[in-house]
Amino acid sequence: MQDVIIGVYGTLNNGAQDVDLLVHSHNVGNPSPCHIYKDGAYGGMIGGSISSLDEIFELEAARHRGFTVRRRDYYVARISSESEEKSEPNANPNSRS
Repeated sequence: MQDVIIGVYGTLNNGAQDVDLLVHSHNVGNPSPCHIYKDGAYGGMIGGSISSLDEIFELEAARHRGFTVRRRDYYVARISSESEEKSEPNANPNSRS
């Protein structure tokens, strides 16, 4: 099993106002492309050469001048590797014994 970050959620603050920011991957295990949400509103999809969801979170946070990251949380998915799936009997949840 392997833990994979599938989303980064944080709160930005300028002393008077909070902005909620969510960056999440479109495909589990790949940071690109990813989706952006600001205060619950969809902000679009970003693709290209992205090394991590943290990188995009930082770039999006930097667009809010005067704001600092007050909080950051991670959404993690636990996935099995291909070799683990092959070695498990009845790995298919739809199969019946």
